[in-house]
Formats: sequence, structure tokens, C-alpha cells
Amino acid sequence: MIDIQIILGLKEDIPEKYLEQLFALRQLNQEVFHPYIPPSIDYYRNSWTVPIYSWGDLKWAIAINKEDMVIGYGVIFRNIKYDNLESAWFSIYVIENQRRKGYGTEILKHLIKSQPDIIKRISTTTIEKTDGELFFKRFNKEPVYTEKLYHADLANFNKITVEQEAKNQRELAKSKGFEIIYIDNAEFASHVNYPEYIVMSERIDNDMPREDLKVEDIVYSEERYDERYAKGIMYGDRFMTFVAIHTESGKLCGLTAIRINSYQPWIAHQQDTGVLEEFRGNGLGLALKYQMLEKLLKETETKYWKTGSNHKNVHMIRINIKLNHKDWKNENVYEYNRQELEKQLFS
Repeated sequence: MIDIQIILGLKEDIPEKYLEQLFALRQLNQEVFHPYIPPSIDYYRNSWTVPIYSWGDLKWAIAINKEDMVIGYGVIFRNIKYDNLESAWFSIYVIENQRRKGYGTEILKHLIKSQPDIIKRISTTTIEKTDGELFFKRFNKEPVYTEKLYHADLANFNKITVEQEAKNQRELAKSKGFEIIYIDNAEFASHVNYPEYIVMSERIDNDMPREDLKVEDIVYSEERYDERYAKGIMYGDRFMTFVAIHTESGKLCGLTAIRINSYQPWIAHQQDTGVLEEFRGNGLGLALKYQMLEKLLKETETKYWKTGSNHKNVHMIRINIKLNHKDWKNENVYEYNRQELEKQLFS
């Protein structure tokens, strides 16, 4: 018999007396996904006050033991608008000394039962060679997608050398008919044709390798895009973006973007890097990333640059290695058929 209590619901359904413990567990969980000091506890306090996306549904589950301590938690998210309406994504964390007692399974059961019948697929992400990976492999499933994670120590770069190479890359791009511009903190509409930028971003995201993931194309609207960045800023993120433009036609053709959070300013988190198919072969991916590297070194206090790419994306891996990114670990995605998973959990 499982000797814990599970409290499940929206944010407002989680009793306030448990929040500080929950925030501490969320902070511990981040140590699994990054080899760095996690964000300060104030990040989790602040993020709890940020409303969820208008196009999403988010449920929390916390596990309470007999001593009234939070020993684990889970969260599950689903889209209620735009795309992937039959999919949900979840995460579970149990403190180390309470693992292998069935608590993670009990949390997962509650998360799944909280989902409407429309949900057919349930996915999660974990780092290889961790307790999380061992837990998810119990359900007789291999990962359907693998991302190689890389980290660069910015102290290993020479600013003068990088500045010169960034200039060389800009000039090379210009000789091929492209210019590169910088956009700070998602002020896209002030610099480019915003609807065109959203279409470009959507195409780049949907062109990313998916391996065996059963996911639909992402659908971006201006409203959704605005909300995505507005929420990020509320979380404490600063967004830095470089965009490549085809000079003759004025068409937007590529981008690279990072975010730096004010509660963890020592890490630059790489977001998208991509070039539209019709403009590939011009070295724009490397040129864009060099502009970002120069910006990080000259204008931020960031110490590390975190990125990732599909383990079969040879082109992006080559760029990462050229920019002194060191291979860290693999991040694996597990995707379950809901009916099959429920049979294993509840039978």
C-alpha cells in the first residue's frame, strides 16, 4: 500500500504551505538537466505567479508523506488550441532517498487520470543514465527521439579572435547576398515584417528532425507568438536574436536565438537555429552563431552557452563543435500510447 497523499489540480489547488518545498524540489530537478548551478529559488517563486498560456492546460500533483513533507511532484501539460490536441507532456521528480518505493508511479497514475479522453499520446523527457531514465524504461519503451546536449565555456574564447571571425562571417554572408541584423528582447515587429518572421520561425521549427515522435506541425499565430515571448519576459528571460535577410528580395531566411534568465544569468540557453531550405548552403548557420557568440562575450556576463541538436543532425553538430561546444549527455524523449501505458499502470 502506498503511504502518501497525492494532491492534484491547478496551481491554486496546491496548498500554500507546501509551495516552498515544491520550489526546492523543482530547483533540485534542474540539477539533473544541467551541469550548472540552478536558478535561484526566487525564480520558482516568481514563475508560480505567471499565468499559464491561454492555449494550454496545466495540472500539478504533489506527493505528501506521513510527516507532511513534499517528497515528489509531477506536472502535465496539454494544448487546448492550435495543434497536437491529442498529446500531453509530463515530468515527474521524487527526492533521491524516496525513490523505488512506487511514489513516481503513483504520481504518474494521478497525472494520467487527470487528462480528458482526447489525449491519446503522453510524452516525457529525461537525461540518459539517470534514475529518471530507469523509471521510464520500466514501461518497456525505448526513446523515440534523442537530442545531444552541448555546453561551451565562454572563458575559453578569445574576444579579439571571435570579433574578427564574426566580422569575417558577416562579410562573407554579404558577399553572397545576405545581411544579418540583431533584434533585442523579441522586438521583432520593430525590425522586420512580423507576419513573415512568424512564418519563417514556424517553418524552421517544423523542419527540425523528429525521428519517431508522433507530433503534428506547430501552428504559430501572431497572438500565440506574442504570448510566448511575453510570458518568457515575465519569467525573467531576456531574448537575443540574429536574423539573416536575403538582400535582393528582402526575404527573411534564417535565425538564431537564445534566452538568458535574470535568475540564472550565468547560462545562455540556445533556442532555435535554422535556415530555410531554399537558402541553405551559404554558411548562414555558422555566420549567425558567430554573431551570437560575439554578442555574448562583449555584452553579457554569461559564462556558459548551452545548446542541443538531434543526434543525427550532422550539419548542426559540426557547427557546435566548431564553436567549442563539448558533448555532455543525451536527452531522450519517451512517448507512450495512453491506452497501453494505462494497462501497465492500472492492471
